[in-house]
Amino acid sequence: MALTHDLRYVLRSLWHHRTLTATAVLTLALGIGANTTLFSVVNAVLLRPLPLADADRLAVIWCCSGCSPAWPPSSQRSGSMG
Repeated sequence: MALTHDLRYVLRSLWHHRTLTATAVLTLALGIGANTTLFSVVNAVLLRPLPLADADRLAVIWCCSGCSPAWPPSSQRSGSMG
């Protein structure tokens, strides 16, 4: 009996303060949506392993067409390390 009375009171209060209710619901919806999106991105990018065989041997190959004459740097062109 007390629970139904409390629920009716809550619904009446929420209906009476519609702007506050809408603001609270919108804030919760945006927060939950942002949290879900961020978790999905982090899970896909950082937590799951790459779907490749021997993913630990993955390398990056960089090709540059029309590079400036100063590329690669002079220390790498001559083979010297200094």
